[in-house]
Amino acid sequence: MEIQASLLTLAWSMPRPAWWRITLAPPIEPLAGSAYYLSLGVPLILGLYTGWVFPALPQEVGGGAPIPIQLELRPEVTKPWSDGAKVSMLDKSSDALLLLVAEESRRRVLEIPRADVGLLAYKP
Repeated sequence: MEIQASLLTLAWSMPRPAWWRITLAPPIEPLAGSAYYLSLGVPLILGLYTGWVFPALPQEVGGGAPIPIQLELRPEVTKPWSDGAKVSMLDKSSDALLLLVAEESRRRVLEIPRADVGLLAYKP
């Protein structure tokens, strides 16, 4: 046992060639730490942006906040929401409007054809 220990000590204390000092440990260690923080930080930042920031930004600056509007349908078309409902526009196309209707107890998304729209006014 003592001979093996002294051989191990002798082998450890011998001079080593130049290639022995080249290891991958020092360059990888900082990268591993930053990869760890990136793997935590990127999903956290994206989650906060998509959950809090994007819905609050107006659409003019690239956000997703609904645009408050005043909408009146043509007289022959019945309104699918109550009078006290808050109506906001999510999107518009040449064929239809995509609206977010917030009533007392629920919110829903409706698609209204452009042909049924009598007046569309943007609120400030």
